[in-house]
Amino acid sequence: MSIILNVFRGQESAGIVTSDGAEKKPFYVHKGMGMISNVFNDDAIKKLKGNLGIGHTRYSTSAASEEVNCQPFVVHTAQGPLAVAHNGELVNCGSLRKMVLGRGVGLSTHSDSELITQALSLNPPEGEENGPDWPARIKHLMQLAPLSYSLVIMLKDRIYGVRDPYGNRPLCIGKMLPVGPAGRFSNIKH
Repeated sequence: MSIILNVFRGQESAGIVTSDGAEKKPFYVHKGMGMISNVFNDDAIKKLKGNLGIGHTRYSTSAASEEVNCQPFVVHTAQGPLAVAHNGELVNCGSLRKMVLGRGVGLSTHSDSELITQALSLNPPEGEENGPDWPARIKHLMQLAPLSYSLVIMLKDRIYGVRDPYGNRPLCIGKMLPVGPAGRFSNIKH
């Protein structure tokens, strides 16, 4: 399984979302409050099926330290499910929030991460002729929010890695390799 990790100095929550590309259950999600060693055990990892995944650890800077703010955020859009893990703080959070709410989208938290996820769900202003154009949506988001973030964005069958135009936030790519006869995942290669 290949996993892109958006892992930083998180000490308050952790989460992983995986996908096997199926329509029936597009995402497998496990997240919660606490350090990685408290949130994930062997049973939790076994339930994360698929060949794609994104993960996140959180250290809050803006929204409250509550379970509702654990990442990755998952939303179900007209184009299918979308999962986003985010590190950073938006410098224009207020104006972006106003724009998203003005487009009729409800927000459940005060988190920049949820705001980014919902903004990605909106059609770009130039429209989309043949279904969702995710690179165009990502480019539009980057125009709306110039600073300061890194993102991993997962659809059921692909992952995008994004850094703000100035490269202010790090982004890590890793791959978990099975070890031993039971196929346990225990080594992360960078």
